Amino acid sequence: EVLNVLHRLLLTRDALPIQLAIMSVARQVILAAKEQLQEDKKQLESKEEKDDKPEIKATPLGEGGDSGEIVPGKSTVFAALEVCLCVLIRQIPALNPSMPAPAQLQNGGRRAGLGEEANQLVSAAVAIMADLPQLCSPKGSVSVLPTILFLTTGVLRETSSQAGDARLPLPVSTALQSLKSLASSPLARDDTSAAEWTRLLQSTLATILDFSSKQDGSGSGVEQVTTLLALAMLIMASPQQVTTAPNLQEQCIDAFKKAWQADNPQVQLKCLQTLSSIFQADLVVATPYIHTMGPLVVERLQEASRNKPSTEMELATVLEALKLLETLVAMTEDHLRVHLVNLLVPILVSYLVDSSLLQSTGKLSRTLHEKALQNLLKIGPQYPAAFKSVITSSPDLKVKLEAAIRASQASKAASAKQAKAAQPTQPSIKLKMNFSNFTG
Repeated sequence: EVLNVLHRLLLTRDALPIQLAIMSVARQVILAAKEQLQEDKKQLESKEEKDDKPEIKATPLGEGGDSGEIVPGKSTVFAALEVCLCVLIRQIPALNPSMPAPAQLQNGGRRAGLGEEANQLVSAAVAIMADLPQLCSPKGSVSVLPTILFLTTGVLRETSSQAGDARLPLPVSTALQSLKSLASSPLARDDTSAAEWTRLLQSTLATILDFSSKQDGSGSGVEQVTTLLALAMLIMASPQQVTTAPNLQEQCIDAFKKAWQADNPQVQLKCLQTLSSIFQADLVVATPYIHTMGPLVVERLQEASRNKPSTEMELATVLEALKLLETLVAMTEDHLRVHLVNLLVPILVSYLVDSSLLQSTGKLSRTLHEKALQNLLKIGPQYPAAFKSVITSSPDLKVKLEAAIRASQASKAASAKQAKAAQPTQPSIKLKMNFSNFTG
């Protein structure tokens, strides 16, 4: 009843501050419903533990029960969806499923961009929707999940295109977190609902991939970054069977390849950062991405030894790619690690600048030199056997590395000497008599 009143207030009040207050109250209603359901579950579990006699399996708690039917007029979840849908359609008309397609394209996303309060409203609605499956039984959750996923992905599509810089709009960040929350839900792994959740999450993944295929590469790159982040959320949080389906997995990998080959350095950097998280996910999920993207990253690092970074963003991309390769080295089994160290060490040594040219070299090349030397000095103690094998097999690498180490030590010694010389000198004559007790 409270949610129905809030819905009517949303329909009759246009002021955004009032609508924000309404959504705050709606949020509290949902939190209270979640707390009550958790309490009911605890009481049921306690009762089952005390009862020694086996009984017929009880009807699952939560809206929908065994049938999965959500009844309008009697359902908290349905009333909450009405409130959220009202907010979303008023702020983003393109999300209205009853609107004809041409009108959706014309009005979609309010391309001029939503204001701060409107962004907060949309984010509040998306966050509330992500909690609604928790109020349902497993079968009940299957009834509301399609609507929630449709609206959440729609918010991603419509709001990611309105940013004029590299920052993600608030609704996009909230939608990404909601996707992660939904994909990692226990309901996606419950025997009663797992098959339907898998199918719906795969449909969501296909929808996001469709966003990617329609991007033309223009604009700030925020849309492409949003796609990568959404894919990563689903890849890492979903059950394995969602993202390891061959046709979906191939398209996901292709989306990362396109991002890596994009002309936008910001997109390349975000691609590396996202891949770093995927590489450290479950090996069954991560391995195809490692096999495809690993060689492309190594190829770019080798190219950077011939064409040194000329901008701060290019340097950041190279350093992030080095971190990714070092992550792969750490993940590799001991008996195979020497092969990756054999790739990494020559790349790092190639970034070292001759000591005679170091003072005159540019800031970016000097920074790359210092980072490469730090990494080499770290890799040696970490993987002594593999490192020694690579260095001893190539005298040129050894000579260049030793020269860089000597130059670094000499530079540090000179800096320490200068710092010492800058300190005030102690007086040459010291008083031998102690006047500390002199009172006059």
